[in-house]
Amino acid sequence: MLVVVFWLQAVLAVAGTLTGLWLAVADGGRLDSLAVGLAVVALGIAALLWAFGRAIRRGKTWFRGPAITLELISIAAVISSWNDLDPLIAIAILATALAAGVLMFVPAVLTATTNPARGRGAYPSDE
Repeated sequence: MLVVVFWLQAVLAVAGTLTGLWLAVADGGRLDSLAVGLAVVALGIAALLWAFGRAIRRGKTWFRGPAITLELISIAAVISSWNDLDPLIAIAILATALAAGVLMFVPAVLTATTNPARGRGAYPSDE
């Protein structure tokens, strides 16, 4: 389920990027540096979310910290710009960020993404 949420967020980021670029071209007929810069950032976030989904499917443990950070930043950004966003877009971003944040702390996900070496004494203590 968490994989689906991450990949849905990636699709939303790409759709938002394409919509923003289309609106920028339709509005003034040209792309300015701000539109291109925002598009690059949004596509980078989409690639990161896609990588998180792949990491989950492969049973990797590295994604959890960056994913939690990205979700918290997404929630803060949506809340701070709530009045400037279309309500449907704001709700979609907030709902997927909250869903991913909650799903990352479900016991099954924590068990699957915790490094098994921790429980076997792979981290030596001071002797």
